[in-house]
Amino acid sequence: MDERVLENLIYSTYILFTLIVIVLVVLFSLRSRAIWQERQTRYYLQKYQSYFDYVKVHLHDRAPLQKPNGPLTKRELGVIQKKLFDWMGKIVGAERDKLTNLCRELGLVELNMQRLRSEIHGTRLDAVHNLGVIQAKEAVPALLQLLEEEKYGPPAFVIARAIAKCVQNEEELDKMVRILVKHRKQSHSHLLVVDVLAQSRIDCTSMLYRYLTERDEKFVRIAMTALHNQFIPGVHDLLWSFVWSNDPELRILAVQAIVRQGTKMKREQMRELMQHEDATVRAEAADAFGHLGMVSVISLLKEGMKDFDWRVRYNSAKSLIRLGDAGFRALCEVAVYEEETLQASLAADMIEEELSKGSFYSKDLEQTIRHNNRLRIYRQFFMQAGSARLSS
Repeated sequence: MDERVLENLIYSTYILFTLIVIVLVVLFSLRSRAIWQERQTRYYLQKYQSYFDYVKVHLHDRAPLQKPNGPLTKRELGVIQKKLFDWMGKIVGAERDKLTNLCRELGLVELNMQRLRSEIHGTRLDAVHNLGVIQAKEAVPALLQLLEEEKYGPPAFVIARAIAKCVQNEEELDKMVRILVKHRKQSHSHLLVVDVLAQSRIDCTSMLYRYLTERDEKFVRIAMTALHNQFIPGVHDLLWSFVWSNDPELRILAVQAIVRQGTKMKREQMRELMQHEDATVRAEAADAFGHLGMVSVISLLKEGMKDFDWRVRYNSAKSLIRLGDAGFRALCEVAVYEEETLQASLAADMIEEELSKGSFYSKDLEQTIRHNNRLRIYRQFFMQAGSARLSS
């Protein structure tokens, strides 16, 4: 073998061996550090066990909780913080507020505010999370600034959730939303923003109402999505105007918001939704009527089973199943009296699927009674239909 080739091979082997040694040393160091930290945590948990017992015993007292005696190191504070956070994640009300006040007394707000200025991104996000758990109102300006500087992505919503937990008024909440809305390239960010708003204790009813009147459709989407789980008086007519929007997503969001606001709709408006030119709107309305238990729309759902769009037919049939015995009776009528049609075939399939669930209800008395009622309705219709055929 050529000497130069041999030298290169030896040199490469040496470099590879050195890299392997370095990797092993790094892995060993990381493992050793993890073991050391675990031992330290166990030691401090044991050291402060009596203090944790004191907190649990006096958590329901009126008097504020006292700090441990003596100065605490950062490591000790970190262990105590984790323990308190574990409890705070499981309780609400006055007891949680007492733990929050204890965190303040321990200096955890100041500690995590200092960590916000760290050059390490992960450290800053950990501090953000901690401040959110503590609901540190004094951290809101710094968190808003941090959110302003953060690129769009999961970390931005970590910061936003912390802000939502810390804010004390609607104005601060609105600032947070407007920073997030600046990222216009994200078409579905309204879903995430609504999830963030749900973390806040602030009543944002008036803010959402204002968003419905904003020119920027991103705010409209946020408000409509939030209205899926929140009732706001006086928005029905405002929402109804979006049912005819040129934007298909806005149309769907409007329909979803309208039907979830309650029974404000007139029958004519229900009919308008079921006859809307957009098949997706018709399908969404048909599905929502069943989930909301709107028995008054049974006749509209029977008409919906004749729709040319399969989604509308399917959702109409599924909703009839959800509308109790009256809906099931209507489904049987379609199956019996609309012979050899798409809707009759669909109705028959739905009925068969529903009745096949009877064996699963054997241990549930209420479901068993429900199944027996539907079985009785089924026999009534199909036995009559069989007799009519024999007589003819």
